[in-house]
Amino acid sequence: MRTGSALAQAGYTYFGLLLAITVASLTLSAGASLLGNEVRRDKERDLMFAGDAIRRAIEHYHLKNQGSPEPFPKRLEALLRDPQQATVQRYLRKIYRDPMHEPDLIGSQAMSGSWILIHDANGQIVGVHSNSQREPLRKDGFPADYVAFRQARSYADWKFVAVGGAPVAQGASGSGSMEGAR
Repeated sequence: MRTGSALAQAGYTYFGLLLAITVASLTLSAGASLLGNEVRRDKERDLMFAGDAIRRAIEHYHLKNQGSPEPFPKRLEALLRDPQQATVQRYLRKIYRDPMHEPDLIGSQAMSGSWILIHDANGQIVGVHSNSQREPLRKDGFPADYVAFRQARSYADWKFVAVGGAPVAQGASGSGSMEGAR
């Protein structure tokens, strides 16, 4: 038979164990949250790199094809090998995927890594942006070409548009279609 002090001691041990488990759970939860933010910051850096690379490639394509009837590409694949040039002209080594891509937001027909394309009035691509509606963690420290990103409410507001491109207003035909990235 247990005495009163033995029961009290067992109760304190049980309480101590519960307290230790609670502290460990809170510590792990805080660590997971910090790790999640770090992963998201890495994806933001990848988005800036990929979007800027595609924007610069579109600008180089435009400079090389200024006199032609189609000075901007109709497909992102044209940045890999320009069909309008007699010699092989590459503006990108590969079409970078959108690191923030959220497939459930744009429908089942979208391929993994799809960008939302920004078209001009002639249906030519003048830029890209992500489809992610998540709020960016980064709010400052953008390069001069992207200072407007400070007011972005979502990653979809980070629009990488080529200099010289005249995008069609969002919602008009020819804008907002998707194209798979590799």
